[in-house]
Amino acid sequence: MGLLSTVATVARGPRRELPGLVVAITGGARGIGLATARALATEGCRVAIADLDGDLASIEAAALPGGPHHATALDVRDPASVDAFVRGTERALGPLDVLVNNAGVLITGDFAGQDHEAARAMVEVNVLGVVAGCHAALERMLPRGRGQVVNVASAAARSPVGGEAVYSATKHAVLGLGRSLRLELRGSGVTVTTILPGLVETELAQGTTTTRGLPWIAPDEVAAAIVDVVRRPCAERAVPQRLGAILWAQGLLPPVAAEPLARLFGADRVGLDTDARLRGAYHDRAQGPIEAGD
Repeated sequence: MGLLSTVATVARGPRRELPGLVVAITGGARGIGLATARALATEGCRVAIADLDGDLASIEAAALPGGPHHATALDVRDPASVDAFVRGTERALGPLDVLVNNAGVLITGDFAGQDHEAARAMVEVNVLGVVAGCHAALERMLPRGRGQVVNVASAAARSPVGGEAVYSATKHAVLGLGRSLRLELRGSGVTVTTILPGLVETELAQGTTTTRGLPWIAPDEVAAAIVDVVRRPCAERAVPQRLGAILWAQGLLPPVAAEPLARLFGADRVGLDTDARLRGAYHDRAQGPIEAGD
């Protein structure tokens, strides 16, 4: 299963019951966020989903099983908007038990040809949006002595990917944030979990290619992993779980060996050999006023 997955399993916290937990999810109207909302609602959680497309979030929340649920508009680049989402969740559903920081954007292409606005969009959503979410959640969880933040990162946080240099950097930041926060929060009753999925079949990744030997992942597979770590918290979780072994082994290699291996498996072309027709509309939206959920 790999050292990453093994350590995560051994270090897992006690099992908890899911029915009645209050869970807030950013980027919750699409992709991984929506799949996670459905999976947690099916388990009896009270779910709040937020997306800058608030109308879509409301439609999807109304269709979730069980309830009550909550939906709102959210721009994760605005800390006040993030705080309002968490505050509104608690007002509607009760004290927050879990925040899933899922909203993210991926703008592909060679780094030298990528403009600064593309980099800014990824950093503001993927990094500062997660930081804002952690702040808003911890402000409420720490005084209660309980709670969990789940940050959706990427396998790119541990493995180099061509054509996704800035995106990879943002996901490295999310992984580093989670690891540092776990040290700070030890003994507080609040924990942080980082999810490391491979390429997921969502709008965010459409038109890109996956590496040899690793198939595309369905959003429901990532959602199932998130449900599992909410049930029994752990530090990090690769999706699929066997990916943890690959990431661990790759991390042991020096660059002189790791880079040829990455090229052998096609990791150097993932964000370069893309379908411009499929990526174009998404890139335009990702750099505009809307962030997409992972």
